[in-house]
Amino acid sequence: MTAFFASCLAVSLILDALTIFSQDRTRWRYRALLVVVLVLVWVLLGLLLTQIVGRTSSIVPSAKIWAPERLPTTGRDAAVLLASFGGPAVLATVLGVWALRASRRKRPSRSGRLERWP
Repeated sequence: MTAFFASCLAVSLILDALTIFSQDRTRWRYRALLVVVLVLVWVLLGLLLTQIVGRTSSIVPSAKIWAPERLPTTGRDAAVLLASFGGPAVLATVLGVWALRASRRKRPSRSGRLERWP
């Protein structure tokens, strides 16, 4: 599952470049694929975190034996896990949104309308 998550991140980066640099008639396909892959990345992130929490919950003892002093280290471990998987997902999403915005069809300027000076 982790390898599939990493593969989807790599595919999203490839689709970012294809979306920006492709021709107009094929751009919509890459845009649609990019949106599907980005949604898949977030679904896989949720599944990965659920799977890891499920595996570790069987290792952690029941609430009767739970020590309150372990709570800060558990929270820190959860933050590291979320950052290590969530950070690349956020980066891929931000780059994907920028690629989608950059590849929008440009509106032709209307005649008689004043253009802004740079």
